[in-house]
Amino acid sequence: MIICLIISILANITQYQSKHQSESSILSFATIVRGGGGIRDPKKRKPKLGDGCRHVFLDVGSNIGVHSRILFEPKMYPIKNNTNAIAANSGLAKFSARHFFEEQFGLEGDRVNTEICIFAFEPNPKHIQRQRELEQVYKNMGWRYHFIQAGVSDVDSEITFYHIGKGNKQLERGFTMIKERCNRKCDPEQVKVYRLSDWINNEIHDRIIPESDRTLDKTIDPRVVMKMDVEMGEWIVLPDLISSGILCQSLDTLLAEFHTYTHRRDFPMHFPNNNFTLKTHLEAGILKRQMIKMIEHNMICNTNIVEGDDESYELDGIPYPDGTEDSSWVNY
Repeated sequence: MIICLIISILANITQYQSKHQSESSILSFATIVRGGGGIRDPKKRKPKLGDGCRHVFLDVGSNIGVHSRILFEPKMYPIKNNTNAIAANSGLAKFSARHFFEEQFGLEGDRVNTEICIFAFEPNPKHIQRQRELEQVYKNMGWRYHFIQAGVSDVDSEITFYHIGKGNKQLERGFTMIKERCNRKCDPEQVKVYRLSDWINNEIHDRIIPESDRTLDKTIDPRVVMKMDVEMGEWIVLPDLISSGILCQSLDTLLAEFHTYTHRRDFPMHFPNNNFTLKTHLEAGILKRQMIKMIEHNMICNTNIVEGDDESYELDGIPYPDGTEDSSWVNY
């Protein structure tokens, strides 16, 4: 099954490369609008959510939005040793979100938040209040933070997710589409999901990018960076991002958490909507390595893949930038 999936991805990549080369040959006859680099007729173009965003951060699997807060408010989150057991056992203990964001968007003192747009995907209804609150606080600051109450998949649909009650009840880590991760009775929840490759293509790719007259570091070109922590959903979403061409076409960097060895007890993992099963963490590891190899060896793909997860502030607890306290925890 895993070999068939890899072959399918390769076939779709070959088709995409052929299409890409064909489009390149007619670039001189097309209207190029600054900022997207793609082909489009401005008169027929629909507005995109990403229009006007010099930089884009896609926080996919946002939970309570801590990674986004670290990007917008880095000095409020001093770097400390990541003591999370999973991170330590997987070799990710030294990963720092602040360092990562400096590599992607420039030095903290040079960045301007009004040039960055964040799109936070979070399907868990228990985090709606927190996410809406964060969205409003940042709006008041003049910063663009867009909460998208949905999960991601390889198709637009509604999928049953499960509250598995893992870890701290405020965070409710592990809200997942994988029923096998339930160690006891789990409450089901119907959740809207977007095909992520289509969403990025429709709302981010080929966006209108403004010139920067504020950013101090002029060496940082417009960027699209995505963090993906989707609780086993990566085995469905990432193959589609690769085979559709969107990952290489639209993303500069993907920060991903792959659930393999550290989640070995969760296997076998069945994806009923895709008729697909990963029997062991070893199979998942093979799939991960093959997908990364496909990206790295693709001559027309410049997307950088980074593995990491900074959970040093997983409970947050930092006051909002306008001085108000996070009130969403009072319901727990």
